[in-house]
Amino acid sequence: MIALEIAGLVENPITLDWKAFLALPQVDDVSDFHCVTTWSRYDNQWRGVRFRTLAELAVPKHDARFVLCTRYEHM
Repeated sequence: MIALEIAGLVENPITLDWKAFLALPQVDDVSDFHCVTTWSRYDNQWRGVRFRTLAELAVPKHDARFVLCTRYEHM
């Protein structure tokens, strides 16, 4: 199952399956990508869910300081 889990120092831990994730408000954005190895790619077009939307759902606790993103794929 493909899912996004938001847990840890949050008031509302949640797990969203792909359908629920796609049902969240999405935005279009154009931004530049600058790599630490000194190359850049300009005017990248993106569509997706803003981090702010996810944070508003999970409600980080006052003492939360970091976000850890990992990937797990189960086939």
